[in-house]
This record gives sequence, C-alpha cells and structure tokens, in this order.
Amino acid sequence: MVSLLGVTEARQRLDRAVELERGVLREVPAFANAREYLRNHLTVRGTALARMGRGRDLLAGVDELAAMDQDPSAQRTAARHLLRLAKLRERTSVDAAGDLPSPATCHERALELLVRAERLGWVANDALRDELYAPLREHPGFAALCQRVEARRPPTAPGSTK
Repeated sequence: MVSLLGVTEARQRLDRAVELERGVLREVPAFANAREYLRNHLTVRGTALARMGRGRDLLAGVDELAAMDQDPSAQRTAARHLLRLAKLRERTSVDAAGDLPSPATCHERALELLVRAERLGWVANDALRDELYAPLREHPGFAALCQRVEARRPPTAPGSTK
C-alpha cells in the first residue's frame, strides 16, 4: 500500500504531467498521442485524488475526461471517478461537501458516461462486476448495459477457464 505521502508526491508529478500534456495540445491540437497521454495522466491522477479525499479536484478531472467526448476510455474513466467521488461524498457532511454533487447525482452521471462509452465502442469485460460498480447494480439502466455487453461477448471456447 502506498502511503499518503507517496500519493501526494505522485499527485504533484501527475499535476505537472497533465499541465505539460495540455501545453502540447494547445500547440498541436491534432497530436493524438498527447491526448492519450493526457487521458492516462488524468486517470492515474484521479485515483490519487480519490485516495487523498480531494473531491473538488477529482470532479474537475471528471469534467475534463467527460469533455473528451469521442474517447470511450475517457468516458469509462470519468464514470469510475464519479463512483469514487460518490464514496467520498457519502463520507462527507453536507456542509463540508459544498458544491459537490450528491452520491445519487454521481451515480446517474456515471451511468450516462458508461452508456456513452459503450456507444463509442468501449467493450466492457468482467470489469462491470468490479465492486466499484456496486451502487449501480440495482439501476435498470445498468442492468440493461450489462445485458447488452453480455450479449456481445464472444462465446467461451470449450475447455476454457474464462
């Protein structure tokens, strides 16, 4: 397990990487690798922010990932970060939460982003069984998403363990 100090140091470096990638994209907007690297840095940074309990910063990252509206991986990651934000919000008093969305709002938006990711071609694997998705399991929209994903899953070969 990484200590909070380690996460803080990693976050500082990730902040720098995110700023550098944003700078590259300002100069060369069509540079696909820079966009991919930015997404990857925002992904890892968001996980660190969630561990640190930095809800507002995490939400800003969610918004930046969601704005990558043609990138299915960015949509999926934004959804996962919203589910992490919902967990943070559940542990935060209403006064301390301020302008952070409620857990229910996070769950609704996360589901919308997962559906968008699916429409963009994201192929879910067993990750939808991940515990992070537990708050969505009772939602009819999530059940429908899981059914569509399962229907597209290739058949398991005889003798396979998967």
